[in-house]
Amino acid sequence: MQDRARTQFLSAVLLVVVFSAGGLVGAAVSGNDRPTTSAPVALPAPEAEGQGEEREDARRNQYMFERAGATEAQAERIRSEILPWYQQALEDLWADSTVQALDHVRDSLRGEFRAADRAIEDYYDPRREALTDSARALIRAALDPAAQLVYDSLVNERNRRNRDGGDRHP
Repeated sequence: MQDRARTQFLSAVLLVVVFSAGGLVGAAVSGNDRPTTSAPVALPAPEAEGQGEEREDARRNQYMFERAGATEAQAERIRSEILPWYQQALEDLWADSTVQALDHVRDSLRGEFRAADRAIEDYYDPRREALTDSARALIRAALDPAAQLVYDSLVNERNRRNRDGGDRHP
């Protein structure tokens, strides 16, 4: 129970740190003292379907401010001033001792989780497989010979899918 409380506390701290960092970045980016135009912003027209994956890849590789229709002067200011500031702020935040301590705790908890996950798999999986085999034998015994052949085929198909990462029902 104490580990759970510790995990919840550290998760809350991490959430506050990330939320605060986002707020600071948002405030810094939107804290522009320049006057803005009063004209409404025109959103780009939605693209017609079927324009190809190339167009989607190009769109994905654009910054949102470019997709929003930033002028070349605005885009240049963002690229030369804001993005370098943001990158440095992220690096500084990552270097922060609290973030590093929380990252260390997260890594430790991941290791604990992986160990617990392996332990439950080692205990649970053989027992589940035995129950599945028993249920399949009982189901097969309840079927007539023609249905047994179909059932066996379905079980073989399910086993093949399970080897490839499928589901686990009898």
